[in-house]
Amino acid sequence: MTTSLDHNLYIHGHLVYASGLRILDVPDSANPVEVGFFDSVTWTDSPGFDASWSNYPFFESGVVVFTSRNESLFVVRGQES
Repeated sequence: MTTSLDHNLYIHGHLVYASGLRILDVPDSANPVEVGFFDSVTWTDSPGFDASWSNYPFFESGVVVFTSRNESLFVVRGQES
């Protein structure tokens, strides 16, 4: 279980992009499966507004950009299966 505080969620297809950055596959919304994760703040696991503030998962390339409140802008892309 994570103690993160979710905000600024975005849905693209059957994926939900949540703060953190956590990516959840939700074809069945009652049983989400985490399929991606990138943490920009590793020194705390307390709920709050540190780490990812917002993200943008809508680039055709599969790149996701997200801002981290105090850490900067991150550009990530998941590994293709």
